[in-house]
Amino acid sequence: MSTRKRSAKPADKNAPRRPYRLVSADQHINEPPDLWKKRVAAKYRERVPTMKKFPEGDAWIIEGVPDPINFGMNACSGLPPEVVKPWLRWDMVRKGGYVPAERIREMDADGVDAALQFPTPRLSEGIIVNPDHKFQLAMVQAYND
Repeated sequence: MSTRKRSAKPADKNAPRRPYRLVSADQHINEPPDLWKKRVAAKYRERVPTMKKFPEGDAWIIEGVPDPINFGMNACSGLPPEVVKPWLRWDMVRKGGYVPAERIREMDADGVDAALQFPTPRLSEGIIVNPDHKFQLAMVQAYND
């Protein structure tokens, strides 16, 4: 580990210094609606998870999963408490949830040096339980590109 001192909030040059690294152990990624359509092999594109609009908000539809997978509680960081709910519209999600450079900027502003990133709950489960292992692998590869 580096012995260089870090500020509590790197974005603030006048902040007190801290002698340790700050690691966030529970950050969630918000997968963009076109994630799989853009990245998975053409032969699988009609089967990939897709985001659909519902009266309550937007949600993922996944082959073999009977219910839509909403993402509001996964994407609520930075939203006013009165709008935090299980169902959200995609356009309410902060860019830091899905644009890597924005995530780094937000982490820097918060003084976070590193983070463990997790996918949307149930979204990854829907992929893992798919019985077509070649399709499953194609989705995982596209996700990790």
